[in-house]
Amino acid sequence: GDSNNGAVISFVNISEQRAAAEARERALIAAENLARIRSEFLSNMSHEIRTPMNAIIGLGSLMAKTTLNSVQATYLNHINNSAKNLLVILNDVLDFSKLEAGKLSIEKISFNLKEAIDKSVNILGFKAEEKGIALFNNYDSRIASWFLGDPSRLNQIMMNLLSNAIKFTSEGSISIQCSLIRSENNKQVVRLMVSDTGIGMEPEFLDKIFEKFTQEDQRVSKHYGGTGLGMTITRELVKLMEGKLQISSQKGSGTTVSVEFAFEQTSEPEQLKTINQAIEIPALKGKKILLVEDNPTNRIVANSMLQPYGVEVK
Repeated sequence: GDSNNGAVISFVNISEQRAAAEARERALIAAENLARIRSEFLSNMSHEIRTPMNAIIGLGSLMAKTTLNSVQATYLNHINNSAKNLLVILNDVLDFSKLEAGKLSIEKISFNLKEAIDKSVNILGFKAEEKGIALFNNYDSRIASWFLGDPSRLNQIMMNLLSNAIKFTSEGSISIQCSLIRSENNKQVVRLMVSDTGIGMEPEFLDKIFEKFTQEDQRVSKHYGGTGLGMTITRELVKLMEGKLQISSQKGSGTTVSVEFAFEQTSEPEQLKTINQAIEIPALKGKKILLVEDNPTNRIVANSMLQPYGVEVK
């Protein structure tokens, strides 16, 4: 028999899907452009803000070494302290902005863990001393000397934890405990713990401590100051360094914050072995140093700092 050959033709209007796809592509390009502009802005702001602040702090430090009467010395001391406090706030805001933009990178270099911890303690020790707070620094001797990681970010974490502990403790003590949790293959899991006998926190606030710009209440913010960004930045840095952070606190009894890292062990860098001797000051006399600095104020600071060593600055 005869068979009927036929065809089925279907029409689909894809103009809407096409328009939606084009809109998505435009939105993606706009988002990428915004991210790039934001990243460039943060990079510029970081340089533009920190450069004059460092110049102010540098000149203030140089001026403090000159002959001043008691009134001038008092004023300068307040200027220097205010400049340093402002730099802490600026660093918080700039680092937080970089973290949000995903532009804060973590280095992986050889560093000495004990030296990194001691550096933080030495920098902030005088603040505890001023308040009459005892500062205990306990270090587990089983911990290896050299690891791979980012010592400057680790220092930032420790500085945040220590400055918080000192800020919120009016009497008693603060203890830093560095412990070896376990060794595995070529790694060591190390716990860094900071405990204080300060004002502590209510249990319900512990959940909010990592929220941006958060203090427990307005009285805390007014009395103690700060941006409320310290713990947010600390948590993000710990996360970037693939660590763990825990916090426990009791109102009126103090706070304990601990961070854990699995550090890869390494050996002392070769260049440090050869440059372990401090350069003797007389050896610098008559040497020529090329100073590369686009900021005129910072050139003055650098020149003034190098002048006593008898070097020739170009």
